[in-house]
Amino acid sequence: MARARTRFVCHQCGAVTVKWQGRCTECGEWNSLVEEVEAPPRQAPARTAAASSDNSACSLEEIGTEATTRFASAVGEFDRVTGG
Repeated sequence: MARARTRFVCHQCGAVTVKWQGRCTECGEWNSLVEEVEAPPRQAPARTAAASSDNSACSLEEIGTEATTRFASAVGEFDRVTGG
């Protein structure tokens, strides 16, 4: 879980900084920064499987193995690592 973050807002001009300073860098007012706690970001809901109607398991023999054309990048070691 993400922790809450703090920010400092100038109560004179509304400028926002992530670190407390004695003087606002925008308006120049002294001791005008007030600490605010930001709510941690909400986590996105877990993603579900693709919207396929057939989610049953199948054997490896049932999966098609059509030949694909590979792209050559002209960098030999890169091509070797990525499978040609």
